[in-house]
Amino acid sequence: LQPGDTTNVSWIQLNDQNESISQEHFGSLEEVAALAHGRHVTMLAPGTETVLTDLEVPAVKKARLQQIVPFALEESVSEDVARLHFAIGDRDSEGKVPVVITSKEFMDHWRESIRECGIRPHEIVPEVLCLPIEENEWSVVIDTDSVMIRTGPNSGFCADRENLIEVLNHALN
Repeated sequence: LQPGDTTNVSWIQLNDQNESISQEHFGSLEEVAALAHGRHVTMLAPGTETVLTDLEVPAVKKARLQQIVPFALEESVSEDVARLHFAIGDRDSEGKVPVVITSKEFMDHWRESIRECGIRPHEIVPEVLCLPIEENEWSVVIDTDSVMIRTGPNSGFCADRENLIEVLNHALN
């Protein structure tokens, strides 16, 4: 689901082993809703609209993390944290929590659009986390205008294709 557009979405159907049982289809959210009833639905958030990071924070309850994380990342983001949505994952073995950041405006749009069509997704996942990943490897998808790079189990980023070399040099450093 792209920002501001509910008429041009794409979807695939998977079996119980997460293997594709259909080719990619394009259409509207209403078409997806007709297929989604009674099924497990995972919505992919565009990588260009999400930022992935991780953070060391005290061992506190999830509700308290929701309060701590925005302010802990305040210096790392260019927008006012009040305008951002922070999704917090489960603490890893190193004590870090993965965080997905997107704008509240986009998150509200996605939620409202899918709710209006009667779709109830089980999860919303940044699309970069759908790329395969192996230990000590990165996965890269180069599209017409953009590049998605998965760098770890809960990390990755997107960049403009024209800035790929500069972004890769920065990421590797």
